[in-house]
This record gives sequence, C-alpha cells and structure tokens, in this order.
Amino acid sequence: LLLAYKLLYPDSVHLNRGNHEAVSVNMRYGFGQEVLTKSASPHMLDLFGQVWDQLPLCAIVDEKAFVVHGGLFRMHGVAIADLEAAPRTECSLLCSPATDPAMVLLVDALWN
Repeated sequence: LLLAYKLLYPDSVHLNRGNHEAVSVNMRYGFGQEVLTKSASPHMLDLFGQVWDQLPLCAIVDEKAFVVHGGLFRMHGVAIADLEAAPRTECSLLCSPATDPAMVLLVDALWN
C-alpha cells in the first residue's frame, strides 16, 4: 500500500529503508515464505529485494532533522556522503568495522 501511495504522490510520500527491508530478515520472520506461497515464484521475492535496495537509508527534513530507521552510528564523523556511498545490498549483521566500514554504516542505519 505504501509503495502505491509513493507512486501516486511521489513528492508527498517519502519512504526510508528499515531493518525489515532485507530478504534475510523477511525469510526469518515469515514474509518471504508468504510471498513464495502466494506467488509460487522466488522471482517475486527477488523483486521485493530489488525495490528495498533502492530505498534511501536516511532523509533530511527541512535541513534540520536527520531521519533514519536505526540510530546513531558507532563510528564518529559520519557524513551524508558516507551514507550515499554505503552499499545498497543485503546487509550482514556480522560485519566488522575493520574489515568493512561501509557495511557497518548500512547496518547501523538500519539496526542501531
């Protein structure tokens, strides 16, 4: 329903990506199975994943408020440019700041 409103009113409806907009989370908590049961095709679940990967991680409202599903970042000095460069893929909660700092930004934006 929200995606339909976004299509009808693209300048008035704003959606951010959250922790449930990940295929791994949806497979664990039942949405993935529901999609597979109702569509009888894993392709539909792949399409949901592609849509979720395109949703923004954050929004800035009136140049005053920073809106993100998760919370504060464990790294200091995170800039909007860092978030724009973060991967648009399935996130791994097991990532390490030392080995994959960009993935850590994605996880923090979605989960913290």
